[in-house]
Amino acid sequence: MAVTRVHNIPNPSTVQVSPQQAEFLFFRVQAGGPVPRFRFSSDVKGLMLNQGMFPQDPATTYEWAFLRDPSDIQQFELLTVAFLFNSNADYRYQVSIHGPGGPIRDLLDIQYSGGSGDFDTELFRVLIV
Repeated sequence: MAVTRVHNIPNPSTVQVSPQQAEFLFFRVQAGGPVPRFRFSSDVKGLMLNQGMFPQDPATTYEWAFLRDPSDIQQFELLTVAFLFNSNADYRYQVSIHGPGGPIRDLLDIQYSGGSGDFDTELFRVLIV
């Protein structure tokens, strides 16, 4: 079975972020359960996290920030989230830009449904401005 996607906010392909203005990316993965499997990686740094790195795993919501730490900043970096549907049929992936005062704008919001043999990825490029 192929993965079904619902694009609430389509992937923009390139995301502009200004760390100089204290902007950073905020990620949220919501999982329908019972055992979500996903990985967050970079073409520069490789695997950066997966569900097992969260102390509350398994969970229904996973959240993390990226570009808050100056060591995260890499121009034209490709960020990928990959989903495995083996024991979790539904995911929702959201990315927004946050600043010192909280959320600034939503960048991406996609819902996925798949079968036990399915795997899907979402990729975008980071442009530091």
